[in-house]
Amino acid sequence: MSTEPITEPIDVTEFNEPKPRGSSTSVWLIVVLMGSAFVAGAGVGFFAGVFSVEEARDFFAESMTDERQAEVVKTHRIERDAFELQYPGNWEIDCEEFDFDLDWYFSIDSSGHSYVAIWFWDEEADEETQVQAQIDEFSDLLSDVKTTRFKKWGQYAGEGAEIRGRMFGLSCKVRAFCHSDNDRAFTIVEFTYDEDEAMTRPGFDLIERTFHLKEMPAVDIPEEEAPDPQSDEQNTEDAKTSALSRLCGGAD
Repeated sequence: MSTEPITEPIDVTEFNEPKPRGSSTSVWLIVVLMGSAFVAGAGVGFFAGVFSVEEARDFFAESMTDERQAEVVKTHRIERDAFELQYPGNWEIDCEEFDFDLDWYFSIDSSGHSYVAIWFWDEEADEETQVQAQIDEFSDLLSDVKTTRFKKWGQYAGEGAEIRGRMFGLSCKVRAFCHSDNDRAFTIVEFTYDEDEAMTRPGFDLIERTFHLKEMPAVDIPEEEAPDPQSDEQNTEDAKTSALSRLCGGAD
């Protein structure tokens, strides 16, 4: 069997509400069940009255086992003016996030509870400041936080941090990285639970391996041949709308 990646149109399913980063419907169901169990226990407490600590941990783990092996042979491709990348065939772009914009910010969700989020800037950014912001945010969300630093992601040098901790009693890992150069910058964040990493790591590696910032050289246009700015802007907008429609499962 050939291992050459095959790109296909992206099929994004119906969404109800944008998912908070690092959570899902089943995670919120767990919270509801915890509250219900506490009330039903008449104050005895969820862990003491319903489960032992070990049983509660097993309950959470069993509720979060819908992760599947990342499909890295049959892949999807994103190709924009500024960048390109491939991602697993069974992962999806979350087009319903309120600040979704494929040229500035988007996230790619795994089949379970892992994700990759990417931000872009058309100006240089302070790499350390961007990474520290992610450390601060996840330090508030996780317990037992431990952080280590790294300096390279894919083919890009910059500032990065691996943040390990626990969420809902389960060990998880976050990798945040920022690269800035030549009036351009990006920040990328990966999130996964430790128990899922064997399935999700190939997907993260695929994105890291195929992510590429494109060269965008300035082009001098003779004044007499310069296109009408309004017409050129409209044509560009129409092209972006058509491409976005295909990515989010719409008709051409």
